[in-house]
Amino acid sequence: MKDAGYSTPTSLRRYITMATRCGVNCNPALLAAGITPQRLAGKDPVPITNAAMEHFLERIIPVTREPCFGLKTAQLIQPDTFDILGYIALNCASMREALALFPLYEGAAGDIGYTTVERRGELTLVRWNCGARSPLVRRHMVENVLASWTLYTNRIIGVDAKPLRVWFSHPAPGDVGLLRHYHDIFRCEVLFGQPCDGSWIDDSHLDTPFPQANRALLATLLEHAARRLEAVDRDASISHRVKNMIRLMLAESLPSRERVAAQLGMSSRTLQRHLSGQGQNYNTLLRDVRRELAIHYLEHSSLSLDEISRRLGFSETRSFHRSFKQWTGTTATAFRKDLPRQP
Repeated sequence: MKDAGYSTPTSLRRYITMATRCGVNCNPALLAAGITPQRLAGKDPVPITNAAMEHFLERIIPVTREPCFGLKTAQLIQPDTFDILGYIALNCASMREALALFPLYEGAAGDIGYTTVERRGELTLVRWNCGARSPLVRRHMVENVLASWTLYTNRIIGVDAKPLRVWFSHPAPGDVGLLRHYHDIFRCEVLFGQPCDGSWIDDSHLDTPFPQANRALLATLLEHAARRLEAVDRDASISHRVKNMIRLMLAESLPSRERVAAQLGMSSRTLQRHLSGQGQNYNTLLRDVRRELAIHYLEHSSLSLDEISRRLGFSETRSFHRSFKQWTGTTATAFRKDLPRQP
């Protein structure tokens, strides 16, 4: 599944609903893409490959004759729009925490695109990097995702945190009259032909409390997301699976090779043999995961160093400080202080 990539049926259903409202019968396009009704039905519907999703959209978008198809599909926002990621965001304490977690777990809800969060002075750029190959599909997917981010925050989470500006890398629509639809949703400056696709957010909005935050439920959701990531990656390399399992188990305590091996259904010796075959070893992977998470938390969250240390499985904060200096050549305090302010 990892090689082909996948999308959630939830996102496909919204596109189908929008196309149906445009008077289009979606069944021929679904069948042409190899998507049967059974794959979309049931409590646990089968994930849709990215190739099938793109094939469907490439056929359906032109016949809707809706130039803002992706943008208007975002108006169908629901709590499950972003699958488990939406519920994770809903239970975070703030947008800052949600943005820190989103890139780590979004693979649990599909991999047709990925999010990066970049601090630029007093602003934060939240980019979405779309993997669709078709320019037509990419345009509508990007507009849908960025609009959905804004509407989900406003309508579902209940926080009015409109972006300062929105960037699209594709050209503006030919009909200037269509621009009002963008401004109705984003309520800010919308620019086209930009270096990337993303929303610029004032850092002052990042710590606005989310009204439905629930720490206990968030912990459960993160565990579920991590397990789903591990399931999605069963066909990936053993080192990739080990890193995902380490990320999951770090939430409780520092995982040993024996515990990780047991979770993967093999003995510690068998795990080490597989890793050796890939030129890897367990301690190196554990170090890599801790380093990656440490840098991510320092760059994209306001977590204290004590809390970061705890999340990475260190029994003492001073041990975290010592390890971080070994990993990066600088201290965690200096690293956070010296983050770039302006591009």
